[in-house]
Amino acid sequence: LHTLEVGLEELEILLTNLESRNQKMVTGKDSFRLYSTYGFPKEMTKELVEERGFLFNEEEFEAEL
Repeated sequence: LHTLEVGLEELEILLTNLESRNQKMVTGKDSFRLYSTYGFPKEMTKELVEERGFLFNEEEFEAEL
């Protein structure tokens, strides 16, 4: 549970940084890092990202996987 909480914080930092650069795409590399480091399932990341109005690059995620 703690690992997922830290992952949520990392996702928030990622989205804030993208927002500050006027970017909307979460790369496969970034989403894979959340998966491999914090155990975030792809579907969870995609849902949270899209809820915030960002795009999720699923093809890049699969390539990283």
